[in-house]
Amino acid sequence: MSADDMSTNIGTGPSLDEFFENSVETLPDNHYTTNDSECPICGVAEQADPPETLNQMSSISSTSVISTKACSSPHTFHKLCLCIWLHSQLSQGEDATCPACRQTLILSETIQAAVERMITRYEEEIEESIQVLSEHEAQIRLHMLY
Repeated sequence: MSADDMSTNIGTGPSLDEFFENSVETLPDNHYTTNDSECPICGVAEQADPPETLNQMSSISSTSVISTKACSSPHTFHKLCLCIWLHSQLSQGEDATCPACRQTLILSETIQAAVERMITRYEEEIEESIQVLSEHEAQIRLHMLY
């Protein structure tokens, strides 16, 4: 499934798409049944069991299983369950955290926007400082000539 498909079907943003592209490992669909375990989010082994309305919104396979690479120790979830979990947090303006260990996996847009504003402000201040230093340097050179 492409990142565009996820964006269209469940309303994910670039941060969520990037997370699923870069920070998870895809496991076999039968991972839970062969390991006699279940998804800690939905409590089912065979396939994700999200609320029906969310299941209809997404074309993510309900049997896809992933393991997080961003946590200090990997955690395993149905991909659809984790997508819904993370999306619900991000849509409320919260950081998206791992359901198992609460490690922050994706910063909320609110925090991202604040960080971007700070970076822009610091870049502008650096540019202004460089300009002031250049002007002072020019004045010093002028005084040295006279």
